[in-house]
Amino acid sequence: MVTGEKALVHRVLVIGSGVAGLEVARSLAYADYEVCLIEKEPFLGGMVRRLNQLYPEGMPNSHTLDPLVEEVTRLGRVEIMTDTELVSVNGDLGNYQVKLKQGGKAKELAVGALIVATGLKEWDVGSITPYGYGRYERVLTPIEFEEKISNEEIKPEDLKSVVIINCAGSRDKNYLPYCSRVCCFIGLKEAKLIKDKNPDMEVYVCYIDMRSYGSLDSLYNTLKDVYKVNFIQGRPSKVKEKNGNLHVIVEDVVLGETLDIQSDYVVLNHGYVGDEDTLSKLRIPLDSGDKGRFPTTYCNAALSVDSNPRGIFICGCAAYPKNVAETLVEARSAVHSAINALRDISLKTAVPTINSDICAQAKCKLCLSICPYDAIVEEEDKIKIISSMCMGCGICTATCASGANQLEGFSDTELYKEIEEIVEEDDTVAFLCQWSAYPLCEERERGDLKKVKFIKLPCSGRVSAGLIAKVFSYQARNILVAGCYPDACHYNRGNFVARRRIFAMKSLLEQFGISSDRLRMEWIGKQEARKLQRVLKDMRKG
Repeated sequence: MVTGEKALVHRVLVIGSGVAGLEVARSLAYADYEVCLIEKEPFLGGMVRRLNQLYPEGMPNSHTLDPLVEEVTRLGRVEIMTDTELVSVNGDLGNYQVKLKQGGKAKELAVGALIVATGLKEWDVGSITPYGYGRYERVLTPIEFEEKISNEEIKPEDLKSVVIINCAGSRDKNYLPYCSRVCCFIGLKEAKLIKDKNPDMEVYVCYIDMRSYGSLDSLYNTLKDVYKVNFIQGRPSKVKEKNGNLHVIVEDVVLGETLDIQSDYVVLNHGYVGDEDTLSKLRIPLDSGDKGRFPTTYCNAALSVDSNPRGIFICGCAAYPKNVAETLVEARSAVHSAINALRDISLKTAVPTINSDICAQAKCKLCLSICPYDAIVEEEDKIKIISSMCMGCGICTATCASGANQLEGFSDTELYKEIEEIVEEDDTVAFLCQWSAYPLCEERERGDLKKVKFIKLPCSGRVSAGLIAKVFSYQARNILVAGCYPDACHYNRGNFVARRRIFAMKSLLEQFGISSDRLRMEWIGKQEARKLQRVLKDMRKG
């Protein structure tokens, strides 16, 4: 980034105009940032625009949405572009180049950061054929049901009963294997909406288990005890139509009976999926599922002070399903994170450099599949590092057998030199992760540990066969590699990469006449100084 490009750094692209995107745009504008707010639909408001009321109070959506829309549209710092989609993005924090498509016209824009607020997408409940969605006109989704009540296509006073099926397709390996988190709340809201309009109507809610909390749990109790909503624990097996009426077949697991409930309408309270198309264009890592994928839990690790700020932030339901109140809180948090990142762009973690000549000769391409952040790509027959996505773990450097890939501060040259300077015969050498075990080395006891030499690594995944061979070439007694516990790695899976590599190295050492017991790996947390000392003392006695 060229110093002085204040206009560029002070412009943020906001993707999505639901309550999250609107709140982000509003907050950024008041913080004196220029905002480009894009929305693929012709109107602002996202999914909330289609809702009749918001739970748990039953407040009309207009009370939350309309003031936001009105405020954002009158702010001079916000450029609003509807019917616009993201095509591609390149660059880095403070210097992103994005391509947009508006009504068939292409536009390029320079921005300092991006905030993703694309919200949720409805899962296609029609794939559950036993429930009859698409075949029976009175089997509807929650939003369809609300819209028909709002425009009086459905007159509640004419109805006798409605069945709401929670987890319609959710928590089912054949459809959506996960819980979408907000569905139970939506089911409660639908039940209250119906009862408010016609207290005499019979309302049934079929559920696997009720996942509500806080004020929403109070709403559940109110509906059950005051509104007399019928809650049936059990997943319906099918919905059928007979003599012009809908019948829901469900086993009540509490009563141990199979029920046949006649109903005027059936509301399929389905799960939700992420905007995988937009997230993929931004190269945001997605979870490993094959259906309805959302960003992985570690994708916003870039927000921490100890890692490389990518400049792409996720908020609201773009990250995972949540209610409106939680969405607004997260939107404000994303704004603060983006502003802090833009204020100090210099706080960047070092990223690897690749010697193209050496890489082109080796052509192994092993690094393409090893990066936890998909930050390594092949473009025009060359392996490149996307610096905006790299977190500086060094896993790819350890994987590169040719030496073409080197991480500044932890390059082969620098680490070999450190080994040459400190390692002596009969030493124990401990390669320690800088996030967990390395801070503990200052707390070590003396005595038996005088012959222990500590080497800091960004991640245990940076340990390579070359480093291990180099240490043993100095007649060291043994080597310890200490990484984070499973699911606690700062770089998602670097510790597992290290474990696989150590396992392979043990077999190789045996072939060279070196006992595999001389190479050891341990999980050591940042509070486990005693464990580190115990392991090292045990190794010194061996």
